[in-house]
Amino acid sequence: MIGKRLSTIVFLIAVAVLASAQTTKSMNKDNKEKIPLYSYSEKELEKVSSYIERQYGEYEDVIHEIVSPDIHCDIVLVPPTDSSPYYKLVTMGAGA
Repeated sequence: MIGKRLSTIVFLIAVAVLASAQTTKSMNKDNKEKIPLYSYSEKELEKVSSYIERQYGEYEDVIHEIVSPDIHCDIVLVPPTDSSPYYKLVTMGAGA
C-alpha cells in the first residue's frame, strides 16, 4: 500500500515539475531573448549531494527534470530508515 502511494506521489510531483517547465517554456516562446540555463558545477553538485546525505540520509534515486528552460531542478528520493520510517523528497538544483 505504501509503495503504491509513494509511486503516485512521485508521479504527481514529476508531472507537476514537467508541466511547470513546459508552461514556462511556452510562455517564453515568443520572447527572442535567450534564457540562461543554470546548473551546478561538478564541485557544487558534490557539495549539495553530501549535504543532502548528511541532513536527510543516503539516496540512490533521483527523478530528473526532462524539460528545463532555465533552472534545472531534480527530485531526490531518500528511502525510509529505522529512525525515519518514511520517504523524503528533496529538490536539488534550484539553488544554482
